[in-house]
Amino acid sequence: RKGGDRYHSYSILGEAVRMWHFRIPDTGEAEDRKGPYTVFNIHVNGFYHCSVRYSILLEFFLEIKKRHDVSQLDPFPSKKIMKMSPENTEERRMDLERFLASLAQDSNITRNNLLPEFFLAAQHASCGVSMQTVQLEVYLINDKKLPISVSNYSNSDEVLEIMCQMLKMAPNLTYYFALFLEKQIPETAEWTMVRYLKSYESPCLSLEKANALCPHRITLRRNFWRADLAHELLKDEVAVSVLYLEASEQINKQEIIVDPEVLKALMALKKKGLKKEYLELAIRTSQQFGYRQVDTIDVTCSDEAESVPSDVIRGRVRVGPREMVTYTKEGVELKHMEITKIRCWKVGYDLQGDGNKFYLSVNYHEGNSQFSWVRLQGEKALLLTQYLDEAIEELMRHFNKQPLKVPSQQPFQRPHPLTTVLMRVPHSPPQPTSTDMTTPTSDQGESTQPSDQPTEAAGNAIKSAQVPPIEGASSQPPAGASKVKVQKKKKQQGEVENAAFNTVTDDDL
Repeated sequence: RKGGDRYHSYSILGEAVRMWHFRIPDTGEAEDRKGPYTVFNIHVNGFYHCSVRYSILLEFFLEIKKRHDVSQLDPFPSKKIMKMSPENTEERRMDLERFLASLAQDSNITRNNLLPEFFLAAQHASCGVSMQTVQLEVYLINDKKLPISVSNYSNSDEVLEIMCQMLKMAPNLTYYFALFLEKQIPETAEWTMVRYLKSYESPCLSLEKANALCPHRITLRRNFWRADLAHELLKDEVAVSVLYLEASEQINKQEIIVDPEVLKALMALKKKGLKKEYLELAIRTSQQFGYRQVDTIDVTCSDEAESVPSDVIRGRVRVGPREMVTYTKEGVELKHMEITKIRCWKVGYDLQGDGNKFYLSVNYHEGNSQFSWVRLQGEKALLLTQYLDEAIEELMRHFNKQPLKVPSQQPFQRPHPLTTVLMRVPHSPPQPTSTDMTTPTSDQGESTQPSDQPTEAAGNAIKSAQVPPIEGASSQPPAGASKVKVQKKKKQQGEVENAAFNTVTDDDL
């Protein structure tokens, strides 16, 4: 905690640390056959993810301790023999949040699959649903939806692989793309990007939770930054079609800037349906092909000590393979930052201000041993952080000459030791929960009386975990939202039926 801020993730360029931002803003109550107990509502990268009791987190810590040196981590809160008071529960909540924050900064831990395995299993248990085959609708950028049959427990990587396989895309091109969660803006009915869907979560469960607030959908988009990587995709017709849709959208929105004469040539190619030629011209003539833009960000610059901040300017940010550039709303450049000159960054939330509290602060090398802080605050600050994280990951992979992951390299070949504990699903469905989609809740949450029995009680699933509801939230998806439909016919394990893809034509792409 520093003044009115609390920051957690502090990543250093060169270590290729993947972003994990943890918060435990409040607690809830669940119940098993021994009675009620407290669960801690964990938010990952700005969004509600799971509700986990202390004893499960203790087992998770002990598993980490077996594999890694934990001397540099914040201490894990100790067990209590006596009954917990509300003050004790609040103290434990804060200690657990500090522990997870320190966990996110240990590159030896964040590099392996221990974290995603645990939090994927925790999400399954928190949702209180049994494993079943569902039909998930994945959208292309032209609003075409493609239903695929997946397990509701499948993580994002597995769903992406099934999606690309059914599209008959070359397997080695799968991870040039990613799944994104988008939400609909009520005033305009347009869709705006919310975040990446990561390997620690199930797209089916995350979509269902998000739809309780407002219409959301899952889309397939590119996941690379360097324009030269696009040439590999131009050899595959399906990859060309998907990439063409996004490039066309970005050029129409002026997120990719091209000269007027080039724009006329692109429109002529578009009318003729020459997608590959359209992409080749766009790649050859635009210096910002592969960039992503985030609008409505408050930009503040300050010195190394963060003691002399400048005026707050409302603008936008573009992230590319080697740079991040801030602009005013009128398009005037404010700050140009080379990614290789970023010493570190931190992600946090402002406890004092109102509105969009999440922020990304970048420590940038100005030259001559001078450093400055650039603070970017807004609703999409965490999405911007994901962009920066992915761009640096690609840059490090290029420097180290590492190949891109391919589908044969399964991310979760070994079940997590706590999976059998977490996956015991209750017979009754959980109560509707809130996801806290944009701004954090109060740092103070209601405390309840927990039970710290680490034996059989630790193996019971979270039953009806109560996350503070948002006014107007419903357990039913709103109109217009993507739907996850449960298939009545049971499938054999590993069997996937995707007959809907037999009717997908080139026009759909």
